[in-house]
Amino acid sequence: MLCLILDEAHLYRGANGTEVAYLIRRLLDRLGLPASRVVFIATSASFSNGEAAAKFVARLTSLEPEAITTLTGSKRAFEPAAPGPNSLAKAFAAVPLNSLQSSSPRDRAAVLKPIAAHTPTAGVPVTLTRTDGSAIDIIVTVHGVDGCGNAIAEEVLLGAGGSAQTEQDYLVVNDVQTSECDADGGGTARRRSR
Repeated sequence: MLCLILDEAHLYRGANGTEVAYLIRRLLDRLGLPASRVVFIATSASFSNGEAAAKFVARLTSLEPEAITTLTGSKRAFEPAAPGPNSLAKAFAAVPLNSLQSSSPRDRAAVLKPIAAHTPTAGVPVTLTRTDGSAIDIIVTVHGVDGCGNAIAEEVLLGAGGSAQTEQDYLVVNDVQTSECDADGGGTARRRSR
């Protein structure tokens, strides 16, 4: 028996849904399993009609709608749930959605800046740990966004096999750069990692 979990199943519509359905069929064909021998778990908070959800999942998985069991829940408001300020709603409405899909972590973090400015949030220090075998000290530069949406950067010296923590609190880390220290403690060749 195989268990296949499809999270946020409502996203598998249109051409993407067709591709996922074909991939599921190809996987089962390669494994020599009929769909009836697979437990499919499809999750979504976007379906309000259980019958429509069952039909959707049936088309996606090639099961009969009668073979689908729909589990529903109820939404709960958590305290202090209340209307937010209009300025925050405008900040969310102004989010450039294409930036959220950017391959650049800096572009994605920039989306948070106006939102964080409306609702300052405490960030956390970043813990850095050396996992390489080099005996040379390195300087690690951590770039990111603080809890108020401001761009921040901090350099941290890491000895061989050591670990350290940033002094600043980060809401988002969008880049980490390293450089080796020369004998005088200055940096040389820079390497980039994310």
